[in-house]
Amino acid sequence: MADTVTIQGEAYLKRNPLGVLGLSLITFGIYFFYWYYKVNDEVRRFEHDETISPTRSLMALLFGWIIIVPPFIAMYNTAKHVRTIEERMRITSQIEPAIVIVIMIMIVVLAVFPGFP
Repeated sequence: MADTVTIQGEAYLKRNPLGVLGLSLITFGIYFFYWYYKVNDEVRRFEHDETISPTRSLMALLFGWIIIVPPFIAMYNTAKHVRTIEERMRITSQIEPAIVIVIMIMIVVLAVFPGFP
């Protein structure tokens, strides 16, 4: 279960990455997309930046595979926003946008070529 954290009067959820992974596996990936939308929404609320669109980010992730690049850009930007928030809050950075892209590439390769390694 996610813990609720209040920052500047706004409630945010602190989610366990293993919980997200487990729920994503149990729901055949549906929870991942819900989580991704909620993370982008929380980033938008925290940053007070209406140019961050959780719906646009989710659509890039879901349908951007048609032209390959948009999901990578969406995940990179989300990771970059999270890292900016970590730095602003003086929290030890736990995310590296470039590593997110490497992990995505590995997942795509394993999905397309199941016997690859």
